[in-house]
Amino acid sequence: MLMPGTRVSGMSKGRSPDFLFDTTPGGLRGVEVAGRSSGGLAALGAVRKEKWPKLAAREDIAEVHLSLWCAEPQVSEFYQVKP
Repeated sequence: MLMPGTRVSGMSKGRSPDFLFDTTPGGLRGVEVAGRSSGGLAALGAVRKEKWPKLAAREDIAEVHLSLWCAEPQVSEFYQVKP
């Protein structure tokens, strides 16, 4: 388990992060999840380069993690973007 004791309290549709732990204004905490069907680590690297700066720049997010996965070949990555 990557985040023991952390519970998802909601989901955000159409806006990052996808899974929310805390929705307090100015204290938003959660995980942004992105998957690809193919491409392996190269595909995940491209997604990371796209999503990381956008998440880090958001002032309304106090803590955010990035969970990336690929189906073929099967690889995954997990990062803490903020704080």
